[in-house]
Amino acid sequence: MSFDINQLKEKGYVANNIKCSTGGEYIWISTNPAILGCSVHCWPVDNSSQTINNYSKLMYPISWSDIYSTYGQWDIKDGILTNIGSNKHNLLFNIGNSSNSVKNFYMSLSFNTNGKFGVYYKTNGPVNKLNGYYPLYNTNIKKIVVYNMKNEIARSVIASATLSNNFPMTYQSHNLDITAKENSYDIKIDGVSYLNFNDSKYQSGQLGLTTFSPSKGTQITKVYIEELWI
Repeated sequence: MSFDINQLKEKGYVANNIKCSTGGEYIWISTNPAILGCSVHCWPVDNSSQTINNYSKLMYPISWSDIYSTYGQWDIKDGILTNIGSNKHNLLFNIGNSSNSVKNFYMSLSFNTNGKFGVYYKTNGPVNKLNGYYPLYNTNIKKIVVYNMKNEIARSVIASATLSNNFPMTYQSHNLDITAKENSYDIKIDGVSYLNFNDSKYQSGQLGLTTFSPSKGTQITKVYIEELWI
């Protein structure tokens, strides 16, 4: 996801003259509730109180302050998050309430992998023993599968979709979008909805990422998370 400041100005989403103390442009993240983002600091701000809103986060570029807990080895360079080594790697984002728990949300990110890349949402437990929803993008079988995870073990398949034979699975960047509204979920890749399902096993929890990719096998950037108020 990217923003053209001039286009946003023309449509009235960005003020023409109001800037932060370091010259950053203010961008509307949401109008209900009123949330502003800064093009320099990327900290969504509650417009009514002018305080940092911990429920929305633009991670452009991503930094260690955006990450709550990790398992395995990760590296951040030039705003790109990458796994190191071929073992399993997990991380949880620093977002949500004091317990980093979110119920309704929209997540968007860009990823490039030559192995297996997944997202955790509505998860609970230590970062190496998570319980919750686990959508996995698997280049080996050309599928995206949502698992029910219990203590880091895939107990059952909740939903799955097979990608076409000509879909470029490896060594190409893709956009992933996940929307969670109560017990309804929509998962898109490059703007195409591959999974749309209902499930009530988990109501809220942490958000995170995982990869089984070989060394330097997965790169993640352009992470945006917003808690939805519905």
